[in-house]
Amino acid sequence: KEHNFDHVIFSTFTKNLQQQIYTEFHKFSLDIEPLVIFGKSSYICPDKLSLLPEKEREIIAKLKPGELLKKAAVTSYYCSQEYRKLCPHRKNCEYVQTLNQIENSKFLIVNHFLLPHILRRLDDRRILLVIDECHQLLSKRTIHIEKEDLLEPEKPSPENFKTIQEFNLAYEKYMIQLQKYRLAKKYNIQSPGRY
Repeated sequence: KEHNFDHVIFSTFTKNLQQQIYTEFHKFSLDIEPLVIFGKSSYICPDKLSLLPEKEREIIAKLKPGELLKKAAVTSYYCSQEYRKLCPHRKNCEYVQTLNQIENSKFLIVNHFLLPHILRRLDDRRILLVIDECHQLLSKRTIHIEKEDLLEPEKPSPENFKTIQEFNLAYEKYMIQLQKYRLAKKYNIQSPGRY
């Protein structure tokens, strides 16, 4: 039936729930294929993968989806919008290809973490938003603070690296440590542990 929405977005809390919605969607025998967008860490970064030793690349190639090695996953800090334009692997990157389909997809299945990003990309569109597990939108997360997270990290400088990829890896590590350092300062955490 015709409706006045440009997009219908289903947002839920976990990858398993996204897959469940996808399965249920197909029970209606619609001629439309929904676009499922998982969190960044569910996608292999081909640029980071190219930096790993061949043996590790072979292991990652054999993994099933959802078993990604953390060091080869897409992250916000490594895959910044600026670097995405320069990345030599952007044409083979499943994550970038998925993002490029957002505007043209009628039905999207996303997780709560991605929802604000998706809504910003579609801010001028008419959207029907369906939220599953709504109580999880503001759920509390835990963080593991190591001893080194209590010290302010030193920001890497691009001139100290041979390639932009090496700098990106160092910057990614720096940003994660900085985020933990700031959280520790904000909440007056003074010893390692899970908070």
